[in-house]
Amino acid sequence: MEMISVVTVDAWWCGDYGSGSEKWETKVTITIRDVPLHANKKESIESLLSCFCDVQTNSYDPIENIHCVYGYAESVDKIPKNGHLKLKYKIENGVVLKSFVVSFEGHMYNEALSKVNGEDDEYDGVDRDLLIELWQE
Repeated sequence: MEMISVVTVDAWWCGDYGSGSEKWETKVTITIRDVPLHANKKESIESLLSCFCDVQTNSYDPIENIHCVYGYAESVDKIPKNGHLKLKYKIENGVVLKSFVVSFEGHMYNEALSKVNGEDDEYDGVDRDLLIELWQE
């Protein structure tokens, strides 16, 4: 029989060990274009943005097929210009993942607020009261 050596270390356990952290405190709005019509679900949009934005609320313009998302990010510079929305389709012996390229346009919330207040129709459909309440400081 083979002997196995065991080493013990006197150390405090910490839940942060080996992890990094980011502060997402920048209020942003992200315009998303080119989302396939059959993927216009809140869950799909939130999943698409989850690596760089914590979605608080969103709106959708079905005529232009444009999503406007409001949330927190580390910075506007961390919002990519493009992303890949992967959708899963069942087939007889498994699944197929199809990847759709979508485009993002990120702005600081303050830049977007003027559009929400009526200077630009692109953000129609958003619950303005909810959005303003979310960002009250």
